[in-house]
Amino acid sequence: MEEQAQKKETAVNRLRTVTAELVRPVPYNGNGGPVPPPRKQDEKPNYPRALWDGKFLIVALAVLGAGYGTFGVVQQLPTYRAMTTMELSTPNQSFMGRGALDPQGSDAYTVNAANIQTQLRILVAPGLLRRAVERVSLESPPIAPPSSGLVSRIRNKFRLIPQDNMDFLHLAVRRAGGSVSARQIGTTHLLELSCESISADIASNFINAVAAEYIAQNQQVYSSSSTRTLQWLSTQLEDSKGKMDDAESKLQDFIKKQGLAFVLDQNTLADSKLKDLQAALATSQSDRITKQSRYELAKSSPIDSLPEILDDGSLKNLNIGITSLRKERAQLTATLTADHVKVKRIDSQIAELESTLQREKANLVKRIENEYDAALRREKLLSSAYNGQARAVANQADGAAQYATFKRDVETARLSYDRLLQEYNSMAIVAAVPTNNVRVIDPAVPVHVPYKPRPARDIGMMTGLGIALAAGLLVLKETIRVKKLSLVFASPGHAGQVLNVPELGIIPAFHPDGSLLRQPSFSFRALRPGIRRADMAVPDLTSWSKQPFLAESIRHAVTSIMVRGHNQPHQMLVVTSASPEEGKTTLIGNIGVAMAETGKRVLMVDADLRAPRLHGLFRLDKKQGISDLYSSDIPIDNIVMGDYIKATNIPNLFLLSSGEVQLERLGEMLFSQRIRDLFSRLKKEYDFVLVDTAPTLQFSDARLLGQISDGVILIIRSGVSSRENVQLTVQRIAEDGIPIVGTILNHWQPPLHGSALDDYYLGAYGPYGSHHGLSPKTS
Repeated sequence: MEEQAQKKETAVNRLRTVTAELVRPVPYNGNGGPVPPPRKQDEKPNYPRALWDGKFLIVALAVLGAGYGTFGVVQQLPTYRAMTTMELSTPNQSFMGRGALDPQGSDAYTVNAANIQTQLRILVAPGLLRRAVERVSLESPPIAPPSSGLVSRIRNKFRLIPQDNMDFLHLAVRRAGGSVSARQIGTTHLLELSCESISADIASNFINAVAAEYIAQNQQVYSSSSTRTLQWLSTQLEDSKGKMDDAESKLQDFIKKQGLAFVLDQNTLADSKLKDLQAALATSQSDRITKQSRYELAKSSPIDSLPEILDDGSLKNLNIGITSLRKERAQLTATLTADHVKVKRIDSQIAELESTLQREKANLVKRIENEYDAALRREKLLSSAYNGQARAVANQADGAAQYATFKRDVETARLSYDRLLQEYNSMAIVAAVPTNNVRVIDPAVPVHVPYKPRPARDIGMMTGLGIALAAGLLVLKETIRVKKLSLVFASPGHAGQVLNVPELGIIPAFHPDGSLLRQPSFSFRALRPGIRRADMAVPDLTSWSKQPFLAESIRHAVTSIMVRGHNQPHQMLVVTSASPEEGKTTLIGNIGVAMAETGKRVLMVDADLRAPRLHGLFRLDKKQGISDLYSSDIPIDNIVMGDYIKATNIPNLFLLSSGEVQLERLGEMLFSQRIRDLFSRLKKEYDFVLVDTAPTLQFSDARLLGQISDGVILIIRSGVSSRENVQLTVQRIAEDGIPIVGTILNHWQPPLHGSALDDYYLGAYGPYGSHHGLSPKTS
């Protein structure tokens, strides 16, 4: 017994040592504010550990993939593939004028990119495949389904494949007909034709039948084309011969009717006369135009400006004589009067010369007019003669034109007939020559190795896919977990390193039945932010025997609180959190129970007046609480505290509930001197006063009560409390000059494997856990 007690004591001491390491204090300055935080890198993904923790998921998905692959192999009928290779060639289009005689155009059988694509579509056309199906169905004997091999026997046992030979044959032919494919091999003239079937023999026979039907169809199309061309040429030949006979008959009738002798290549007399008249008419028209211009100029211009008057010699002499007489008269008038005989004689001479000049000018203009009239009359006579001669020539040429027309019609009809006759004879020879532009190079032969399924490949591939899927999920989960951890506080020591405040304790998560709640190896639920009330187990505060792990965790946190305040016999501590639903109220109840165990008088004050819950944890009435104490008119020192403070069923543990809260007076109450006096009296009467307050970021209650307290304890919920919110809360409390006693990490879920709890609680501390019937559970 003594040896067992000694081992138990050694295990407990070892547990305390480990816990002390976990809650090791962090440097904190004496003015209530944190020192600048050290640089710390965020947690990096540990993919190997994540894969190791999820090994059961990997195995499960690998087995599932292998099972699915096996099921697929058994359920899928064996498929055999057959292939044949054909070559497309271009017929000799120059042979007997084959290209010119093809009514479809010479490109119909020319091997080019467009024609190859056309032939590929023809090879998989429904009509061609239907004829191949009928041919193979009629020519192939019934085939028995395969029975050798483990997979084949399983298929036959479960009748996954037709057992009747004819049914198996029909299914094999249908599979072959529905899987035909054709493709061009590179940029060559080679085509690869393939199909798949559940029988190797049917696959090869069917693909050879498709090739044979395709070749026969090409020959039939070419033969039909030649036949239709010959029929068309025969019809055109008869029609051309009829047109030629009709043209010749019309020519003979015209010659007999006219009785004319035509000299087609020589000029007749009428033609020569017509040409002479045409030349004379052109000359006359030119002369008339010249005289008409002189006449019109004489009529519209001053007579003295006409070229004929200016150039006439007699008129020049008259002008000279008049000029000389006028000069002489001018000399006489210089000494004589106008009535002098000499002057009058000169005037008479001048008048006579001017009269003569005017008559000569008038005669000259009349002569120009007469010349124009004569030219105009001559032009009209020549024009009349030319028109008469042209009509005579036209009458003679009409017969020649009709003769030329009839003769041209005869020559055209004869030329068309001769050309059609030549082409008909050539096409008849071409149609008699067998032609095929498709050649089978490599006929299909049966290959008795299934194309699919392949058990080793398919099962291995599905197993690998299952492993890859599991690994991908685990890697994704680890990535999301690390991403989430960069935004929240999740593991022991994390808050202390980031905030530079002491970490007083770590409270693991537990089921309501007291069993430990661990992180699952894989759960998408764990990746979702936030918490649900269903996840918050409310422990039975009156019976820690069901929750020894929780009890020890709370005791360590209480130890850290007492050690930090060992020089101060009476302490008032404000317990708060950054945000709601982080387990603050439940945890303060447990801390109160743990402190009361040490023999200290502990008072819990429910100052979370907007949502009071402490009275419910201890099954007490919330009436007559702190709100009623504030509203009372009795001085604080004269109040009987027993009327307001209630004893719990835990020795040395008392509760001052919220009372009937008047929310409109809440701000007044928290700022009042009466509340300060109240807590001053309570500190004197109790060893510890634990004050539950509202979340700090939403309400200022904790900051106001913290001014009259000895420090603040900040509750952080593992995996939920935002790092940014907690840092902001610490900053505000520190700026107010309120000491931060430390933080408590609440609802921590240790890893499924390899945690400190495994090493100490279930290892060295195993007898203690076994004594209480404990075993780790997962959720």
